[in-house]
Amino acid sequence: MRYHYSQTLLDDVTASVTEAFQRLRIVNVPVVAEQVRRRHLSENIALEDIEEIVLDTAQMFHIPMEFDGTRGIFAGHEAETRLAGRFATSLHGQPPRLLASEN
Repeated sequence: MRYHYSQTLLDDVTASVTEAFQRLRIVNVPVVAEQVRRRHLSENIALEDIEEIVLDTAQMFHIPMEFDGTRGIFAGHEAETRLAGRFATSLHGQPPRLLASEN
């Protein structure tokens, strides 16, 4: 884990946590962390480290938290994929096949 983060990142986490709480009355830690990570890709910080910062920030403000991030992350990814006009299908509309190592 890194111990020195930019003030911009820390301010973004605080703003994102408070915005999530104001909108939803709860903070979904993995979703907020992924949103912050994507906005700060150039800082090359691991998602787990950003999740810890989000968790600490929510605890500091006594904000309720949830940790079911997969639904929100996949929904966000699906929306981005739709907007870009790309779909997760294989060639010729066939369903994707398992790799030999996955059999």
